[in-house]
Amino acid sequence: MSTKPASRQAWSLSSTEAVTKVKLMLKLPRFKAAAVQASPVFLDAAATTDKAVSLIREAAKNGAQIVAFPEVFIPGYPYWSWITDPVTGGAWFEKLVRASILVPGPEIDAIRRAARDSETYVVIGVNERSPVSLGALYNTLVPTAHCWESIASSCQPGRKS
Repeated sequence: MSTKPASRQAWSLSSTEAVTKVKLMLKLPRFKAAAVQASPVFLDAAATTDKAVSLIREAAKNGAQIVAFPEVFIPGYPYWSWITDPVTGGAWFEKLVRASILVPGPEIDAIRRAARDSETYVVIGVNERSPVSLGALYNTLVPTAHCWESIASSCQPGRKS
């Protein structure tokens, strides 16, 4: 007995029928997301945090339920690493380390409060300073989803060094 269909046409669906069937199978909730396209206040973590809080509130007022910030938004991306040599870039790296933040810390607390108050889920990229090393920085993605009250919850930041 053959398992092949009598004709390929018997198994084909129009694109409208396929979309309808997929929607019925998935039943996914709809949401509005805001992809933040803004510059940080370069190498100023406190000012960039204030800007992020303002952008979270603005996105929420416009109906966003998810707000996503770029990589290392706080305190800014080290662009000089692509255009200069390591010796020349050393002075800039020192500035970056000094401007980077601790996780947990007051900047993340402010972001989490803004997320909680605006009832949004926020992900933000930061340069995370190590509390035990002078030269280690982590490119960290910090989520706030279901973590509004405390960083000690099950939602932990993702790091890459």
